[in-house]
Amino acid sequence: MIETALFLLAKPVFALLLALAVYSITRLIGTDSFPPIEKLRQKFYEHFPHDGYSTLKRPIRGEWVAVGRGYLVNVGTWPGELVSCPWCLGMWVALVATALFFLWPITTLALCVPFALRVVPGMIQSFLH
Repeated sequence: MIETALFLLAKPVFALLLALAVYSITRLIGTDSFPPIEKLRQKFYEHFPHDGYSTLKRPIRGEWVAVGRGYLVNVGTWPGELVSCPWCLGMWVALVATALFFLWPITTLALCVPFALRVVPGMIQSFLH
């Protein structure tokens, strides 16, 4: 399996496919406004807020200050920071993707295709504007 993974990774198209999929999954988890994912992310932040998180409910963890009728977290939790930071989250998504790729290279690439293709229209749109 490792030989197959290394052989495939040597081809730039497969490395690009993995890179785009990691970017796509990182963006989906951390910032996209897709309603089911956004709802899960907000539920997560209620329990593990990040720096700068604002909410109407008093945070359970972290250090916060009351602002108007809500609360602002000025010192968040490390899980909240992990999800809100694209560099941090991207690293963990990349590690999982790499492990899966070395265990099941063909299956992982097949699963990465829709995630990789999902970011292409956005990139084209950004390039044209």
